[in-house]
Amino acid sequence: MNAIAPENEPAFEADDDSEPNIIVSGGSAGLGERADDSEPAPPKRLKRTVRVIEAISQITSAAYKDTRVYEETAEYLLWEIQSLRATLKQECNCTTSMFQYLAWWQSSKSRWTNTELYGSMVKARQRPDGKYEEIYSDEEPVSG
Repeated sequence: MNAIAPENEPAFEADDDSEPNIIVSGGSAGLGERADDSEPAPPKRLKRTVRVIEAISQITSAAYKDTRVYEETAEYLLWEIQSLRATLKQECNCTTSMFQYLAWWQSSKSRWTNTELYGSMVKARQRPDGKYEEIYSDEEPVSG
């Protein structure tokens, strides 16, 4: 498949049976000059050259437009990645904080009894909500 011309049309049309002898680099002739003679190219060959250059220019322009689209998409995706990374880091920190909070509030079996801590049993009563409170406390009574 030829990128310059459609599939059913040849990319380069020869105006005669011989291929042009063009030196791309090196030699005594400059870039694009004929090596075998110094006469100007015939108009038909010049028109063909112009068509080839135009086709290459169109392909290059289309590729440039595609490149711009890809660049804009890449910039957007880079912003999305940075945003997702920040969100992920924030959620990871929140999850860690939640687990630390749960571990802190997790009930654990005490290593000491009230008798060992206070020298005697602490007098307590059960409130209507099911929790216990000290009867004799060093704290100020809570009003309300």
